[in-house]
Amino acid sequence: MAYNIFGAVGITGSQPSTLDKIAIDVVKHDDFAIVSHENKIYFYKMDGFSSLEQNLPYIVKPADITENTPVDIARRR
Repeated sequence: MAYNIFGAVGITGSQPSTLDKIAIDVVKHDDFAIVSHENKIYFYKMDGFSSLEQNLPYIVKPADITENTPVDIARRR
């Protein structure tokens, strides 16, 4: 199975280039992201079954997950 690799500048924030702004309909389970944030490089792997609370910089909840997001999608971290 092929996985996608995404790039981002920043973990969270108002800019569209941050990790949390990558659309949840684009990122799939086990996809990767490489993020440059405050002169550091972070590597992330999407867990489509997590539901853990956001704990920056370790666990990042996508910005487009809201209370109305279906449960199977809202678990992505």
